[in-house]
Amino acid sequence: MARRSLGTLVVFVASAFVLASPHAIAQAPPPVRLSINIVNVKPEALNDFLALQEKETIPALKKAGIVSRDAWTTSIFGEAFEYFFATPIDKFAASDNPIGPVARAIGEQNARIYNDKLRRMIVSQRTLAITVLPEGITPPASYVPKFMVLNFTYVTPGRGAEYRKFLQDQLMPVIRKAKPVGYGLSQTLHGGDANEFVSARYMEKMAELDGPNLQQQALGPNTPAPAPPAGVVQRQERRIYRYVPNLSFGAATTSNRQQ
Repeated sequence: MARRSLGTLVVFVASAFVLASPHAIAQAPPPVRLSINIVNVKPEALNDFLALQEKETIPALKKAGIVSRDAWTTSIFGEAFEYFFATPIDKFAASDNPIGPVARAIGEQNARIYNDKLRRMIVSQRTLAITVLPEGITPPASYVPKFMVLNFTYVTPGRGAEYRKFLQDQLMPVIRKAKPVGYGLSQTLHGGDANEFVSARYMEKMAELDGPNLQQQALGPNTPAPAPPAGVVQRQERRIYRYVPNLSFGAATTSNRQQ
């Protein structure tokens, strides 16, 4: 189901992986990859879930060495009681450890108690690996997100390269003319539809939706927006999320970035 495939976003941690050595400057930066954990919470257990995240989950993740986590939840338009959490992936080899970060931090016996509590609070959860595409626009280092419009695009198998070329050569030059504070692009790697691309428009307030979209801002109302070649896109879906600061930590919004 598309609603489970949050292959997004979060440009916020992108530059945290850029090496600072002089040799690294001459090389292409390593790919920026994120783990996206999508959780659907039982409505009657929401308060308990939020308390568990703040009092137990976040301290355990920090103790386990997780450097940052960005938390988002549905903002009116989308599936209610859905949260997703974005954390950086340094190397996939870390997943060879059968003991997860929470268990490493609090011990396996306490982790079983923790997981028993968590299971009673949620309907389902799923974890994706995504890669952040370099064509996006990185927000300033001081930027703290508030809302995000996610546009999910499902591309015809075998035509992903055509869609990437459209993003790079046609869409993003227009988006840049509108000067958004940030515009993230990503593609799902594992755990979901490998033909899924996601764009993320950051907003300060929902009232921005009352005005023209970014392409209309850049081109005016009478100029057609660029479109990918016929048959490349199978379908699209759009949802809106709100940033949750109290469930986030070490946010990459405080990281150094390259524009």
